[in-house]
Amino acid sequence: MKIMKTTFTKIFFSMLVVVQLSFYSALAQAPQAFNYQAVARDVSGNVLPNQALGIRVSIHLGSATGAVSYSETFGPTTNEFGLFTLAIGTGTVVDGQFDTIAWGKSQYWMQVEMDPAGGATYTDMGTSQLLSVPYAMYAAHTEGIGFSAYRSGSDQLLTAAAYTEIEFNSENYDHGDGFNPITGHYTAPSAGVFHFDASVRLSGTATVGQTTVIVFVVNGSQKRMKRMLSETEAYSIDISSDLKLNAGDQVNVEIYCQTETSAMYINNICTFFSGHKVY
Repeated sequence: MKIMKTTFTKIFFSMLVVVQLSFYSALAQAPQAFNYQAVARDVSGNVLPNQALGIRVSIHLGSATGAVSYSETFGPTTNEFGLFTLAIGTGTVVDGQFDTIAWGKSQYWMQVEMDPAGGATYTDMGTSQLLSVPYAMYAAHTEGIGFSAYRSGSDQLLTAAAYTEIEFNSENYDHGDGFNPITGHYTAPSAGVFHFDASVRLSGTATVGQTTVIVFVVNGSQKRMKRMLSETEAYSIDISSDLKLNAGDQVNVEIYCQTETSAMYINNICTFFSGHKVY
């Protein structure tokens, strides 16, 4: 039995509203999936009730004909009205990994193919751009992964003309349990791109114009740094950067100040370290 492509394609587009509503209702549970519903019809426009189908879904990057980032298959059965529902992201994986799709970084299109006989001889049913559904998923995926830490107690003395690891020993919050207030290190709970900010207030008896450097350190290796000259005997230096991390990578902050024989201190009030997962 043949299926009329244009009819099914129209149904596909009309059901996108149902897809979005279904997703938002389930967002509180933060699922790694979103719902898709459609009605299967024959060439005459009649629904196919209680019919076993073969479905293949592909997520294309950048355009309707872009590279396939993810592909999966389903074997649903329609109900008495010809309606079937798929949870995109829970099918049998053909290619890719659903939970690593960077929804908030790029644009994606979803292609649906169907075999009305329940096999794998698929007919293209159409492709359309994914809009609010995956971006809501993106927000749910990254929610809660972040921290904000600071230094409390007495000021920390800098080592003269050498890199000193800043001792962040208190936290405002830690969503994801990544920050360790004992070591002052942040450990990535999962792989991805993270944004970090750090600001250090220095005071003491440094000579104006001395070199000061602040740096993000990943697993003991310096990755991003900012250099400046001291303007007064009390001044601040800050740094911001995006870092791509693997799960378990550790990030900390170091500072260098050309103090010579003068004493410089890291202020215990205006020094902080924060970060969050971007995607």
